Amino acid sequence: MPKKLFTSVEISDPKKLVFGKAKKPLRYGFDLEIGNGYVVPELKYFPKPERLKDEASSVAVYQEITEQVLKHAINLGAERLQLETELPAILTENAQWGASVTHKQIEIMEKYHDEYGLKIGYRATIADLRNVKKGGLRDGFFHTVMDSFEANAEAGAHL
Repeated sequence: MPKKLFTSVEISDPKKLVFGKAKKPLRYGFDLEIGNGYVVPELKYFPKPERLKDEASSVAVYQEITEQVLKHAINLGAERLQLETELPAILTENAQWGASVTHKQIEIMEKYHDEYGLKIGYRATIADLRNVKKGGLRDGFFHTVMDSFEANAEAGAHL
């Protein structure tokens, strides 16, 4: 596939660059639309690593975080929200654990969308394992990372 060279920007007039407004808004997740004139807050969270002992404890920790976050969002009157789970190395290396966490969070988000009308999207960020172990992606980590991307996408991650 040939490389595409970008020689200009999509919006050439700086006065037309408006925070929260995109030339082509994007809709995904549970009725979340970004770029249509409003700013969507994104919340990123990271539990204490010692609480992620196995798949079941990992799911339970993220379930607790997600439920607390969404309760607060509803109590604050939020209409839109983007959640980002930055999966730590243990949940990237064990792709099924990460996928189970993603699946549980998606279930909870769907419930809040259906019950309260919260427009919400979910981003799963896969850990860069090169920071954990030496050798880079060429020494076997590439397939581990790609397996994690695939497993989390299949589990319902929107981004």
